[in-house]
Amino acid sequence: MAPEDKSLFWRYVVGASLAIGAIGLYDLLVLILVLVGVMPSVLAYMLDRLQPRYGFAMVAIFNTAGIIPIVVSYVLKRFNSDLATDDIGVSLFSAQNIIIIWGSAFIGYLIFLVVPRMINQYHLRQSQQEVKKMQERQAELRVEWGDEVAIMENVPTAKLLRKKK
Repeated sequence: MAPEDKSLFWRYVVGASLAIGAIGLYDLLVLILVLVGVMPSVLAYMLDRLQPRYGFAMVAIFNTAGIIPIVVSYVLKRFNSDLATDDIGVSLFSAQNIIIIWGSAFIGYLIFLVVPRMINQYHLRQSQQEVKKMQERQAELRVEWGDEVAIMENVPTAKLLRKKK
């Protein structure tokens, strides 16, 4: 790890520690939900060794998008109700919420896996079509100018290419 990477890593560690501390001071249930919820992001960070860690970025973005609505909903319910009569904490850790959080991280991982391949296939098809158009144009030029133009005997670069083979 380069020195710049180490300082950046420690900045992330300090920032994450401060964020976790602030959430923990606010509400312990939210802290536990966030720690359980970001497990896919932590796993993606550990598994994604290629720089600049696009896989981790996609998983973390979608994971955060899954956590934020649930935390905001919990905070709004907390201010609008009496905690002694409601089981908000139990509903916070429902299976549905965990599936939403981890499912959104999974969607981010699927996008990371599928989109580059789709773009690659698109560019491959596009280049094949361009080659086909060039070959059709070349055939038209041969008909118009004759086969003598297509022979590369008098072209200096063609002689150089033949010597290398």
